[in-house]
Amino acid sequence: MWNAVRRKFNRRMHARNDGIKPFIHSVRQGFWGYYLPDQDHGIEHSEFVDFSATYKATLLVVGRLMKVCRAAIVPLFPVYDGKASGLNIYIRTANKWMI
Repeated sequence: MWNAVRRKFNRRMHARNDGIKPFIHSVRQGFWGYYLPDQDHGIEHSEFVDFSATYKATLLVVGRLMKVCRAAIVPLFPVYDGKASGLNIYIRTANKWMI
């Protein structure tokens, strides 16, 4: 379903097994990139943090990706609201301070 929606709006999709280079190339061409660093590459290459009442792995590469892509980061924070049983998403201002 998500792939059909992305194709409808003429967006690019990159498979994880293609590596990060196609993603970087697309962002440098002006396409928006959506990168979620929620991957587990083992204890030596991942940072483990609290996430939605569990412990998850993440990659510490967002800052490096920003520099390599020459792009701004738009921070997005999903926060679970237990009272409403829903997810609130907070989007902050784009940031280029590391470029």
